Amino acid sequence: MNKEKLGILLRVSSDIQQTDGGGLDVQKKMGLDMSKKLGLKPQIFNEGSQSSFQIEIEERIVLVELLDEITKGNIKNIWVYNSDRLGRSTQSWWSIYKVLLDSGTKVYIGNSPKPYDLDNPIDEFQMGILSLVSQYDNKLRRMRSVLGKRNSLKSGNTFVGGTKPFGYDVEGKKLVINKEESEGVKEIYKMYSEGKSTMDIKTYMDIKTPFKPKRSKSGWNTATIQKMLGSPLYKGEQKWEWVEK
Repeated sequence: MNKEKLGILLRVSSDIQQTDGGGLDVQKKMGLDMSKKLGLKPQIFNEGSQSSFQIEIEERIVLVELLDEITKGNIKNIWVYNSDRLGRSTQSWWSIYKVLLDSGTKVYIGNSPKPYDLDNPIDEFQMGILSLVSQYDNKLRRMRSVLGKRNSLKSGNTFVGGTKPFGYDVEGKKLVINKEESEGVKEIYKMYSEGKSTMDIKTYMDIKTPFKPKRSKSGWNTATIQKMLGSPLYKGEQKWEWVEK
């Protein structure tokens, strides 16, 4: 007789992976251990590193595949590291919750071998609370990160992470001029002041110089050059703006 399956959903976002010890390898081991403990056949659904703040449920292809298997009756049990791995926004969480409730799926979270009974009002309430708490914790973590960057800049630092801009190096937490790359920056501005197009500048940087852009592996592009020409950073100014979307 075929064993029932345990759908193991793996997902991290970069900030969580660094701070709460719940990386993909850790989650996978915990999920496989739980499948052995429960006597269920594991089936991995790995979303990889993916934030669910900015995307809707239909964009999470791996999750949709799991929900499809649940709807078809192929999977009746799922495991997640914690409840926010299913969804962080209220709208996506309730869409997922409806599928789980309608199908009678047993949901296992973390190290607990006791499933949440979504037909049970108490467990339903607990799941809702856990999801809200997870969302709250993640928002706090994000706010701490944003405030940390702001305070770092206010204290005089000029680099708070990300890709260092072309023409600069990082020493400590400060941007300092890279003497070699600065020649490339000067040439870009000189050519532009002489009336050269961004395509002319791109061709020059690709063919006549040893310099490579920071992010693109296929050479310079006009959008990068336009961004550099419009950046106050190359005028000795730096602007940091907090915009909530």
